[in-house]
Amino acid sequence: RGYKRAESYFYLGEIAYKRKKYKDAIKFFQNSAILNEEAIYMDKLLLHTAISLNKLGKKREAKSFFQAIIDSYPDTQSAKEAKRYIR
Repeated sequence: RGYKRAESYFYLGEIAYKRKKYKDAIKFFQNSAILNEEAIYMDKLLLHTAISLNKLGKKREAKSFFQAIIDSYPDTQSAKEAKRYIR
C-alpha cells in the first residue's frame, strides 16, 4: 500500500519537475522517498531532486545529491548525468 502512494508521489513530482515547479517537485519526491526508500526509480528521483535544488540556487545541497547518485547508483544513466553537473 505504501508502495503505491510512494509511486504516486514520484509521478506527481515528475509532473511538477517537467512544469519547472521545482519546490513542489522536491516535496513530492521527498514524500515518495520517505514511503519507499528502495524504489526502483530512486536514482531518477534523486537526480531530479538534485537538478531541482540546483535550479533553485541551492548548489551545495544539489551537489551532495549528485554525489550520492554517483556513489549509490554508479552504473546508471542518472549517475552519468550527475557527473556532468559536478564538473
